[in-house]
Amino acid sequence: MDYLDQILSSNTFASICMVLGVAFYLYIAYGIYRHFRHPKTVEPKGGLPSLMQLEDLYGTPSDIIVLNATRYNQTDSVILAYDDAGFFIVNGEKIPMSEVTDVTFNNSSIPWESPKYQILIQTTMETTNLIRLSVGYDSEWAKNVTIQIRSHLKK
Repeated sequence: MDYLDQILSSNTFASICMVLGVAFYLYIAYGIYRHFRHPKTVEPKGGLPSLMQLEDLYGTPSDIIVLNATRYNQTDSVILAYDDAGFFIVNGEKIPMSEVTDVTFNNSSIPWESPKYQILIQTTMETTNLIRLSVGYDSEWAKNVTIQIRSHLKK
């Protein structure tokens, strides 16, 4: 019994309790930070048309630009380019090529996370002024996708 009283009254026990309390507080604070730090993004529209429906509607595209190779058969992970008609299909939405002013890519992650790249398409349209498309964790892939999109734009 004296041994238990000695442990509970010692400075070591108080130090351990304080370190555990601070660690718990930091864990909770980091969780709150992670929850609120992500910018609010617009989710893809519910009920996007399938690629087959888009092909039936607009015809066979000139080129299919794959944004995410693991989801190539989904509407929100490819860009359909129609060079003859002069428009792209991005997330199921028709974007005229003449409205696109700039295409670039950037690293959208914070410094201590794995780099997550996105394609940024700047347009002059009022409804979709800036389109952000996630392309994964490879900078070369993001660069190649950007080059592919730019190759369809008329100079």
